[in-house]
Parts: sequence; C-alpha cells; structure tokens
Amino acid sequence: ELRKQVITWQYEQGRSIREIKDLSGYSLSTIYKVLRVYNMYGEVIDPTNRPRGCPCKLATEDLDFIQGLLWENPAIYLDEIQEALADQRSLD
Repeated sequence: ELRKQVITWQYEQGRSIREIKDLSGYSLSTIYKVLRVYNMYGEVIDPTNRPRGCPCKLATEDLDFIQGLLWENPAIYLDEIQEALADQRSLD
C-alpha cells in the first residue's frame, strides 16, 4: 500500500524524492526501485519476480486447523499438533 502512495506522491503530487523518503521511511534505492518497476510494468510490484522460499506443504485448511488448535491451547506441544492434524486429515 505504501508503494502505491510513493507513486501518488511522485506523479500526482509532484513531490521530490527526498520528500518521499521522509514521508515513507524508505531508502532512496527502494524509492527508485518502486518508481522503476512502476514505469516498466505499470505496477508497484515486479510481476516477473517469482515467490521466494519453498512451497508450503500444508493446505490452507490445515493451517486454519492448526491456528484453531493454538487458539484453544497455546501451550500445545508440536507432537500433539501433528497427531491432531493427522487425525483430522484421515477423517476427510
């Protein structure tokens, strides 16, 4: 959201890069990168970037289930979470 604001400050309000730096808290290099990506793609996030890290092995439903367990019992042990998740998956 702040990246979109950088574009607004620059192109709609005509603010200087230094003003944008002070308003956003971004470094100059980050501001220039946001502007470059916007000029190239018309978006504030580079669409050619691939997601970082390993793909998640848990489905959204699994993550929601685990979050529910943690809300119910914040002191639950990992082996108990694994067991409950295995039981939940075998029911489906």
